[in-house]
Amino acid sequence: MRSILCLILLAWAMPAAAHPARPAFEPAPCAFHDVPDDWATRNRIDCGWLRVPESRGRPDSRMLRLWVAIARADAAERADPILYIHGGPGYATVDYVFPYFPKSQTWPAFRRTRDIVFFDQRGTGRTQPGFCPELSKALQEIQQ
Repeated sequence: MRSILCLILLAWAMPAAAHPARPAFEPAPCAFHDVPDDWATRNRIDCGWLRVPESRGRPDSRMLRLWVAIARADAAERADPILYIHGGPGYATVDYVFPYFPKSQTWPAFRRTRDIVFFDQRGTGRTQPGFCPELSKALQEIQQ
């Protein structure tokens, strides 16, 4: 729950005019590459969409859908979540960084007491709408 709250607070982080559409988290099935279908469930990973306004300063702006994966903490009593923000341009964080998560030596230590939230920034990965669908398709073909 704290992770979802963190996502919503992130979406509201910058001041803006009143907006009738509110950010909301919509759970959805995880679909990671190169892992068994039940991998996300066994590893306590929740996926879904964070719906946010495109421009908080324009009440009539369209809603965007950011793709999110939350690695749940081991402890029942949790500290504030860690929000993983990828710095590369146009990189799909959830699909391309997240598969390395099980091999990491540092993430398990963080995950003992904190949820870790990964998300695809605007225009990347599964986030909708994408900035350049042609580029996304070309990158997928190269990686296969």
